Amino acid sequence: MNHRTPHPAPFLAVAILTTLSISAAAPRDYPVTPVPVQQVKFTDGFWGQRLDNHFTKGLDHAIDQCRKTGRIDNFEIAAGLKKGEHQGAFFNDSDVYKIIEGMALSTAGPMKPEHRKFLDEFIATLGKAQLDDGYLYTFYQVKNELGNRWKDIGNMHELYCAGHLFEAGAADYRMTGRRDLLDICVKLADLIDKTFGPGKKADPPGHQEIEMALVELSRVTGEQKYSDLARFFLEQRGVHPGNWYDQNHVPLLKGGEAVGHAVRAVYGFCGMTEVAAITGDEDYRKALDRYWHSVTDTKMALSGGIGGGLWEAFDKPYFLPNRSSYNETCGSIAQVLWNHRMFRLTGDGKYLDVLERALYNGVLTGVQLTCDAFFYPNQLESGPAKREPWFGCACCPSNIARVLPAQPGYLYATKPDTLFTCLYAASQASLEIAGTTVKLAQKTNYPWDGAISLTLTPESPKPFTLALRIPGWARNQPVPGDLYRYLGTAAPAPVVKVNGETVTAQPVNGFIPIKRTWQAGDTVTLELPMPVRMVVANDKVREDAGRVALERGPLVYCVEGLDNDKLETPHNLLLAAGAALKSEFKPELLDGVCVITGPAEWVKRAADGKTVAREPRQFTAVPYFARANREPSPMTVFLLLDPSAAILPPVPSLATSAKVTSSTGKGDFGALCNQITPARSADTSRGLFAWDDRLGTTEWVQYEFPEATTLSSSSVYWYDRFGTAQRLPKAWRLLYRAGEEWKPVATKDPFGLATDTFNTVRFEPVKTTALRLEADLQDSFLDPYLAIPSSQPGKFSAGIIEWSVK
Repeated sequence: MNHRTPHPAPFLAVAILTTLSISAAAPRDYPVTPVPVQQVKFTDGFWGQRLDNHFTKGLDHAIDQCRKTGRIDNFEIAAGLKKGEHQGAFFNDSDVYKIIEGMALSTAGPMKPEHRKFLDEFIATLGKAQLDDGYLYTFYQVKNELGNRWKDIGNMHELYCAGHLFEAGAADYRMTGRRDLLDICVKLADLIDKTFGPGKKADPPGHQEIEMALVELSRVTGEQKYSDLARFFLEQRGVHPGNWYDQNHVPLLKGGEAVGHAVRAVYGFCGMTEVAAITGDEDYRKALDRYWHSVTDTKMALSGGIGGGLWEAFDKPYFLPNRSSYNETCGSIAQVLWNHRMFRLTGDGKYLDVLERALYNGVLTGVQLTCDAFFYPNQLESGPAKREPWFGCACCPSNIARVLPAQPGYLYATKPDTLFTCLYAASQASLEIAGTTVKLAQKTNYPWDGAISLTLTPESPKPFTLALRIPGWARNQPVPGDLYRYLGTAAPAPVVKVNGETVTAQPVNGFIPIKRTWQAGDTVTLELPMPVRMVVANDKVREDAGRVALERGPLVYCVEGLDNDKLETPHNLLLAAGAALKSEFKPELLDGVCVITGPAEWVKRAADGKTVAREPRQFTAVPYFARANREPSPMTVFLLLDPSAAILPPVPSLATSAKVTSSTGKGDFGALCNQITPARSADTSRGLFAWDDRLGTTEWVQYEFPEATTLSSSSVYWYDRFGTAQRLPKAWRLLYRAGEEWKPVATKDPFGLATDTFNTVRFEPVKTTALRLEADLQDSFLDPYLAIPSSQPGKFSAGIIEWSVK
């Protein structure tokens, strides 16, 4: 097959379009326009190296995995090119669509001829697989179950897959000017428009994606019906209240807290931002502001990751555990996509601060430096871990394949008379501003160095404003809100010079505006000081109480045992608040990284097994994104600032010396008496005992002591977390063994069921060989946090995080 080549006239027209530009059919759109990916080139340095790895290794790996796992076969079978059965998950089409979007964006890079050939051939296969009416979803087609199409929109992801196809088609059209993939998208979109809408099917998609894709398709085709359908889908959510997990529990414009599956939620917010841009609807903007503050101010990990809760979901405000956090790679990618849109909608640099944090720390940590292995979740503390070459649910690797080649399009943006520098990377660009073409060369070793030089070459002298971004971290503000803050003395102020003369202007919305008549050869230099900073979390984040993390520039750092004498508990390294910390670039380490070193103390149990000891030592920290690129090793982001927050082995006690048994005959008995007080009842980072397979029954767990012991009190820290099968019991009691009988203790206190604290019960002293905790499990519990009008109470098990006796 001949390679696809761009038609000259359409390509010129497309080149003028931006990544999300204003079309004739949509006179209203984002006021800030990104400079298209094909007009910006990374020259070398950090991002140049990463894209080289992506182009030379990552794309080959992605295609190879799609072939091995049957994802390509599914399309070829649907096209009648081969015979076979559908392989893999029902939503696997979406992975291939994301990869071909990434390949389309890679057209501007050093794309291999075989990649271009694959793209051409796959588009031809898609055309053959598509049914005459436009339907395209290999799961139903290959299984010959077309009678099921559109019947389960909440679960089967037909529209989610279609959305990723539309984004791939739009990207391919902009990059090449060809319509073969775009025409396939239009044919499917027309079918969806005939099927859904006012007076037709009104089910909102279970997994958002198609909403932002339809607006994108509307831009490149000029068809307003697609953006109208996007708005319809958004506004159907919560009309007939459904699952909170899919954000279908309340109407979007009435909500304000980010809940449920984090990627679904933020993809939905992306769609809302698109609609806000093309309509100017203030209700959308107000709702977006509420959701953004919910995420950024209360539910975002230091890495920029989101969805730290169960099943990839947002948890309650300020619940951000490190070891049990989820922080899916796709969630960080969603953060990048949403915050870029919010910046384009407002021109406010605070959104770029979140974008940059999520990009460098949440996205890049999800992919190996060699671009051929991946993390799905991204904890901020872990035992030895290694990335996997692929997953059965491969949304994260395929998402990486499209977000990396899109990065040149994130560097610059324009308004009619303003040029924004959004992110910093060694690059060259050619763009239109104030009616003239400007060539822009950026030299920098960012993120390792804060020295940045911009040389502007307009075709002729032209007045316009250069809006030079000053990142929040360089203004002593790690995040826009108060979820995290820096300790110690403020860093030196950034220094801006134009042709060697210092600029004294102050940042406005995160940018220093420099208005002048620019001439060829004008040079702007920016010096962003990059001292090592200690960062602590808001006091409401109990999991980080007494702990501190390290940052330098835009990068979050972590400590791996590998660099610290094979330490198995790096989370027990103690830093002094005023410790002298140093940074040093090591070109031979991890493809070249800046490490942080300094003095610390290792907090541990002394030789007697009871007291706490401190051992002085030097530590080394590496960027969090570069973790797990060598041999598997324990890792942590948050270190000790307060030695009392150390996680230590238990000291001998009545509980640790007892034999533990339960009514189920199983459970994590060690978790009951490990003497680790959790931050709250939802935190199982250090273990949980639960009667997992018992619901609504009466169960027990007991300590049997080596000899008769006098007891007079007991304390229980109950597990309780929304969305789980284990909730607080209805009631509980304590029984002691008296000969062959079990007798209730004579209590002085009620049997408490408080969360986030120990429930202590004092009782008349008893001398016994065993103490039993008996619990009546819930058989009619309804959590108001999740409740919708159709919710029904359900039966639950229960769990204990810690149980002590005295």
